[in-house]
Amino acid sequence: MGQRTWNPPPSGWAKLNVDGAFSPQDGCGSIGIVVRNSTGQVLLTSWRFLRKCAAAEEAELLACSEGLKIVAEWLPMPVILESDCATVIARLQAKGVERARWTFLLRETKAMMTFIQEVKLAHCNRDCNRVAHELAQFAKQSGHSAVWRDSAPSCIMQTLQQDCIPIT
Repeated sequence: MGQRTWNPPPSGWAKLNVDGAFSPQDGCGSIGIVVRNSTGQVLLTSWRFLRKCAAAEEAELLACSEGLKIVAEWLPMPVILESDCATVIARLQAKGVERARWTFLLRETKAMMTFIQEVKLAHCNRDCNRVAHELAQFAKQSGHSAVWRDSAPSCIMQTLQQDCIPIT
């Protein structure tokens, strides 16, 4: 069945979970970002409302790019970037020339990785990405954006606590 809860990174590493949301009805999107250490402690949370967005993949790539920028600026440590979008992770892992619709954004995101000590990319089950998902939904509902260091908004605290409890 696979893992159904968030899995912490190794000691000395951070895990960056990202999620993008897209609404084709109004062309808006949102992103959610959470960075935690090996004990599950929140190092950063971020969410952003996207007034213009063309597709779910664009929102997910923007979440990856923004998450990496925040990590590069605030956390001098290696990071595991985790997303529940297998397509985006595969495109970020691909070598060579990318001819996708979001080529510029892919290049920018890959370039951002060079500013971080070490980056590993991983695809995760949606159940393991609930906090980032909730943050993206919060951004969509509130229509605003923020970055918080060492804390998270109260609306996701229950999800954060449940994230580290194995589902039986």
